[in-house]
Amino acid sequence: MTSADLPVIYTISTEIKHKEYQFFESSRVYIQKIDIPKWCKDISHYYIIMDQRQRTGPKTYGVYTQSVLTTKVSLSIQEVGKNVKQNLERMISKKMEGKCIPEGFIKPGTVKVMTYSSGTINNEKVEFQTAFESMICHPVEGMLVECKTKTITKAGIHAEVVDDSGTVPITVFVARDHHFTEKHFSEIKENATILVRVAGVRFELNDPYICVIGKLVEGQDQGMRGQRVQIGGDIELNNDDDDQ
Repeated sequence: MTSADLPVIYTISTEIKHKEYQFFESSRVYIQKIDIPKWCKDISHYYIIMDQRQRTGPKTYGVYTQSVLTTKVSLSIQEVGKNVKQNLERMISKKMEGKCIPEGFIKPGTVKVMTYSSGTINNEKVEFQTAFESMICHPVEGMLVECKTKTITKAGIHAEVVDDSGTVPITVFVARDHHFTEKHFSEIKENATILVRVAGVRFELNDPYICVIGKLVEGQDQGMRGQRVQIGGDIELNNDDDDQ
């Protein structure tokens, strides 16, 4: 599967009605049902609504994907009470937000506890198996990302992907050696917006961002001249001469 074939996630829901099924099928949108652990009493499954309709013009996918994860959280006896859900969210946020976990980089301020198990006592702590949703960034090879150049050296271009909250989930390096025959590479200035295709990804546990090796997309000025259309987490770049 290439980056052009990746589905666009529209929403996550715990309930899909029959009429909605019919609408999605007629629109070439499909629904994936995901079961979650049995200890989640309130929710047994959830649905991810995705769009696989083909669209014309180059496009870059939003770097975040809404995901549901599970983890074990330990609270003190004093923290178990009416505010247990808020305390679980606070602990997960403190431990995971703004850093990398095995699944990728978690966007700050997006952790939301969906459900949790009955607590089990372990010494002076109470442990809860917790299911939570959050926005995860995990770029893959072939993915297109839009970033802003920070520094340009003889080795290449250092750039960053900056989200709407000012967080930098991805730092990008574009090697000059991979573009020595391309004239437009030397014309790029600092603080310019460029389009990069991901060639390699590297991060370790608790890293503050994901490191990406990328390749500059040729002819990006022509492809980025059109209007931007935001659809869920996906940005589509339409050429001016395309039919509306």
